Amino acid sequence: MENLPGYRKLNKARKILGVPEIATLEQIKSAYHRFAMKYHPDRCTEKDKQMCTKKMTEVNRAYAVIMDYVHNYRYIFTEKAIKEQDTEYAVTRFFRQYKEGKK
Repeated sequence: MENLPGYRKLNKARKILGVPEIATLEQIKSAYHRFAMKYHPDRCTEKDKQMCTKKMTEVNRAYAVIMDYVHNYRYIFTEKAIKEQDTEYAVTRFFRQYKEGKK
């Protein structure tokens, strides 16, 4: 397994693709495809080919960094972690504290 990229590298890649800080895999892929359609050298005019080639290289590298992170991400399947991600559970637990007089 390759070393996972640091935050700065990953954040830079995210910004290059215009992906929000919280994104689905579908959003990441969609952003990549949008840039590929726009900057692929075969789709650019002759005068823009050099710029398009440079931009496409940057987009490809950014996508590779993000996909490396996504493919090597360690998912947590503990009950506690899943409950913490469940917003309904979190809201219920928060208001239960007040109802029971704990706060």
